[in-house]
Amino acid sequence: MEACSTVNTAMPHSCSRAEGRYTHPVLFYGSPHKAGNTRRLVEQVCPGLPLAAEPEIISAYDLRIRPCCDCRSCYHGECPLNDDGMGELLEKFQQADLLICALPIYFNGLPAPMKAIVDRSQQLFVKRFVQREAVSSPLRPGILLTTAGSPDRISNSGGGAMEGANSSPAVSVSGGVREIIRMFYGCLGVSLAGHIALSDMDQSPDIAVDPSQIQEIRRRLQEWQI
Repeated sequence: MEACSTVNTAMPHSCSRAEGRYTHPVLFYGSPHKAGNTRRLVEQVCPGLPLAAEPEIISAYDLRIRPCCDCRSCYHGECPLNDDGMGELLEKFQQADLLICALPIYFNGLPAPMKAIVDRSQQLFVKRFVQREAVSSPLRPGILLTTAGSPDRISNSGGGAMEGANSSPAVSVSGGVREIIRMFYGCLGVSLAGHIALSDMDQSPDIAVDPSQIQEIRRRLQEWQI
């Protein structure tokens, strides 16, 4: 069984612990790069959150989670693939009082290891929304942090990435990923409290987060009823 792995390099120690209320935050990290754009975005945002402890960091690329094979076993019992580390991973997500997903957007979607984990959460979807199992814990907050090399609005035609004379209307790259993570969070009993999206980073690689975005997420987290 593959144990849940963590990114070896810790987050900055500037989290505002004196004002923190979240004692077990978990950062689900979806980039293959330990020091890339996604990591730098995390380092800008996390110190502004009301954390009472450093986040436990779980890297999707350090795991070996198999993809869902649609065997439907979760409709009648436990997923037979959970010995690949998925069972332990779900327990870690369930224990978090704040979940942070940070990922680069690849081809308008999730990085492959993270997509496999999201798909395997179908077992929780079945329990919560199909079998209607009672949920005792209240909804916990979650945050989404995304980076993208392309502009946030691109053509959804087959002719190219950018809008052209014959292209169809542009779609939001980060918006599509946000809805996937919103559904994933729902399976975990988590509600999306905020999303910070940086785009066009192939042209403008500087990480510059609007401070008001962090302040708004901080306010929501401080007021969250747990």
